[in-house]
Amino acid sequence: MCRFFTALCLLAFAVQAPSAGAWEYQDDTATVSFDANALTHVLYVITPESEGIEGTDSVLAIQRLRPKFAFTVENWLSFEASWDLMPVVGTALNAMSWAVAPSNPLRVDDLDQELHTGDGWVLRHNLDRLVLRFTHDDFELRLGRQAIGHGSARIFSASDLFANVSPASLDSEFKRGVDGLRLTVPIGETMECELYVLTNGTKWAESVYLARWRASLGAIDVSLLLGSSYKQPTLALDLSGDLLGAGWYLEGSARLDPDDTSGGNSGRFTLGADYKFSFGLQVTLEGHYNSPGGAEPTDYLAAFSSLSATVGESFLLGQWYLGMSLGYELSSLLNGRLAWMQNLDDGSALVSIFLAWEFAENVAIETGAMIPFGARLDMNSGAIPVPRSEFGLYPTMVFTALRLAL
Repeated sequence: MCRFFTALCLLAFAVQAPSAGAWEYQDDTATVSFDANALTHVLYVITPESEGIEGTDSVLAIQRLRPKFAFTVENWLSFEASWDLMPVVGTALNAMSWAVAPSNPLRVDDLDQELHTGDGWVLRHNLDRLVLRFTHDDFELRLGRQAIGHGSARIFSASDLFANVSPASLDSEFKRGVDGLRLTVPIGETMECELYVLTNGTKWAESVYLARWRASLGAIDVSLLLGSSYKQPTLALDLSGDLLGAGWYLEGSARLDPDDTSGGNSGRFTLGADYKFSFGLQVTLEGHYNSPGGAEPTDYLAAFSSLSATVGESFLLGQWYLGMSLGYELSSLLNGRLAWMQNLDDGSALVSIFLAWEFAENVAIETGAMIPFGARLDMNSGAIPVPRSEFGLYPTMVFTALRLAL
């Protein structure tokens, strides 16, 4: 427990640390700017005793400094570069995946992420944006490392084929950048077409080649992706609209595996709705199907090796899920959220409690907890322990975060 309070002292120091202000220069033809975001995460991770294995508790403090440089020339050229610098202190280094987005295969190459490793700490970094954008009256072209997303789901994303975020992630403010080319061609005021060419390292045949059509058809917004990803024909669809004051959405993705090299055809689908009551409560409900997952806990180890899991599109091991999120504005500066995710195959669940206080301009403190429910490992099944539930494998976690826009 003393390690937990030591980490909290690190957070208190970060609050008092001086911050640099944003800088911008502008004239008649060009604008040059520099700013930064800072985030300090403190995680207290508790793994309970299971099948005779002693429980543990550990602490991890992650400081992320994200400087951004950008310039624009009139209305036709712009450039953006963002760099993540992350000192990480503590013993629970395996808990980083909850607070930092995992690696993504859709990059030509990447920096060596560990700048230095010490006793109980590591200094990591990552070049996450490096994109040049050309704008014309008839098209827009973006080349380099950039953020791309797809879909309307709030909890279980099923159609983001680019840089998905785990539904249990503690930080989803910045999507991990991917390398490639994005061409956007508007068609009138309510329609556009896009072309994506994203590299899977230097494996050009296994890269991502997708065309997107997006349109606003009155009360329904439609987005359709079609092409090839990782050598497999790929389709993704997102539909969204309003019905009786509630927002609804249906999204999904499917792959055809003609050679049956990665477990056959696969598909993921999400149906959801959200509604905000007059007294301020916002409710989101979602149902999700994940065909690469296992119908039984004994199948979960195989689900780790599915294509959607290995490329970071899906972080779920089961097949059928329900999710709910309740958000409420307690005051103009204080917001609370309660989220629940249920694996319908094995009965395990994950509950997250979240509270955010924006106590000053560009400064926010967040705190909360992630509490799993479900059976843990079966240690008597052989040489390799077998999961007995999905969310039962998760640790209990208490976390705080300090966000600064510098």
